[in-house]
Amino acid sequence: MSTKNTTILISGASIAGPTLAYWLKRSGFTPTVIERAPQLRAGGYPVDVRYEAKHVARLMGIWPPLQQEKTSFSEISFVNERNERIGSINGQAMRQTFDLDVVEIMRGDLAKILYELTKDEVEYCFGDSIHEACAQLYGVPGKQVVLRSTRGNQVLVAFFLFKQPTRLRYDYHDLAQHKQLLAEVFAGEGWEVPRLLEKMHTAPDLYFDAVSQMRMPRWSDGRAVLLGDAGYCPALLSGQGSTLAMMGAYVLAGELKVALGDHKLAFAQYEQVFRPIVSRVQKQAGASARFLVPATPLGLWVQTHLIPRLVPPLLVAIEHGRRLLPRSSSKPSRVKDYGNVLPPS
Repeated sequence: MSTKNTTILISGASIAGPTLAYWLKRSGFTPTVIERAPQLRAGGYPVDVRYEAKHVARLMGIWPPLQQEKTSFSEISFVNERNERIGSINGQAMRQTFDLDVVEIMRGDLAKILYELTKDEVEYCFGDSIHEACAQLYGVPGKQVVLRSTRGNQVLVAFFLFKQPTRLRYDYHDLAQHKQLLAEVFAGEGWEVPRLLEKMHTAPDLYFDAVSQMRMPRWSDGRAVLLGDAGYCPALLSGQGSTLAMMGAYVLAGELKVALGDHKLAFAQYEQVFRPIVSRVQKQAGASARFLVPATPLGLWVQTHLIPRLVPPLLVAIEHGRRLLPRSSSKPSRVKDYGNVLPPS
């Protein structure tokens, strides 16, 4: 049986990366190691090579040079603010007592030994790094372009979003008109926009639509019932259209099951149970739209400069709060239990 995926990319040229590359090379693979630093990184704290790692080092033939580069200390001293020794531990005695057959070596020296061992048979790319599942946003007041990767970084997707002061009228089936509208709205913009617009003209799967919500006074009429975007589209910017569609389908089927097929009873219960959830999501979408496509220079500055600075400390505060407060075992479900069970994993 032939081996698949023999070309492997390894991120990081410190300890694990070169070691992995060494063993992959001996198993018939073709590894490439990339390192974001412009050259092999020196320095670092002393590290230990012990336990099974000693056996690995021996198999790689680097145990002798590791021992040559090893560093050690005979004593650990504790000092006070006047540099007076107030206590000490015999380092050599500790190693003997606990049978610590270990080589202590500077991290940079270990990385250099591993690099020297593999550099002639493994490709190293310094000053480079992996960028996966990345999303980039470029905006001007009233317009936003979003770039992101999909399908395992095989496909690049571009979103063009813009505010329209009046209702946009266009032929839903005229693809050429859709492309022309986008080209006119984003003409003269910077960044990668000109190149993206050029690619748009040959794109096979352009999707053009107004960002809008569907708010129906009721979801059923007689024996017909609305589901998903047809009944309660929360708008693209909510990010929950598909979520609501799946949840709504589950609730509708569950209520039909409970009502034994009585559609009048089931439809009424479906709406009573699910409409509050939909209403909350629809209200949130308006705020999302104002944030994602700011209409003013100040709003754009808040999005691109202020928010990125506020998010990290906010996340830290939330995490601290979670540690202090008791955490429930699971998040309560927003839908009823209709007696369904998970299939065996």
